[in-house]
Amino acid sequence: MKNSIDLASAKVIGKGSERICYQHPDDHNLCIKVRYRIKRSRDESEREYDYVKRLKNPNLAPYALPLEWVETSEGKGLVFPLIRDDDGQLSQSLSKVEDKSQLAALFDEFAQSVLDNRLSVTDLRLQNLVLQKMAGQQRIIMIDGYGFTNDFLKNVFRITSLITHIQTKRRLIRFKQDFILAKHKSLL
Repeated sequence: MKNSIDLASAKVIGKGSERICYQHPDDHNLCIKVRYRIKRSRDESEREYDYVKRLKNPNLAPYALPLEWVETSEGKGLVFPLIRDDDGQLSQSLSKVEDKSQLAALFDEFAQSVLDNRLSVTDLRLQNLVLQKMAGQQRIIMIDGYGFTNDFLKNVFRITSLITHIQTKRRLIRFKQDFILAKHKSLL
């Protein structure tokens, strides 16, 4: 494949139910997500890319947003920023964060930003959120699981963002109760 990015020796960052995430072989601050299995009719990468094109202020989203499509040795891939801490290390998934004492407050900031900017959350899981540490500050960034779950909701959003807002708020509240507060009673 001419001008394709060879992922044969690229570092695997993570693997989901349909996509595998490689560190970009030419830029360690980027990753490439490639679909390796088809479980749903719509490709998550296409859904995320389409969603980002519709955002009015993408810079306000606490999300790792897709940058561009590329051809790879493993097929079509979508390039994303690779979220790192200021020491150069990959930001940790919330599922791996040992000191959870600040997660409730940080999650509240993340949730407020999502709601204030009328963003959509579709797959809220600990592994889809990372804790980034920069210049003595911490923040939660969503690396996967945003956009619209189907074309019907995408079209409804064009008419009114209220349904998405209500659905996202409900998901954020339930996630905080089930995963942030319930599992870590010391945060109450």
